[in-house]
Amino acid sequence: MRHAKSSWDSTAGNDFDRPLNGRGKKDAPEMARRLIQSGVAIDLLVSSPAKRAKKTALLFAGELKRNESEIVYIPELYHAHSDSFYEFCQFINYNED
Repeated sequence: MRHAKSSWDSTAGNDFDRPLNGRGKKDAPEMARRLIQSGVAIDLLVSSPAKRAKKTALLFAGELKRNESEIVYIPELYHAHSDSFYEFCQFINYNED
């Protein structure tokens, strides 16, 4: 999934350090709860190290009763092309066996 709604009002100066906005901070845990209620099994939390993506992953981890240490941060996912995400998912599925 994509990170929650980010803030364009940030004075961070660069895209990597742009935080979530208020709506994103509210919506991320709500989306995690909806997935849980729908019976979706979340085996792994993977995130880019960008500030807004990390915060989204942390909010999901909180709802899933997981520790922050369980989140895997992959720098290559920041600004990655959709093919990179597909390849990464294939790699994870292949290495689970």
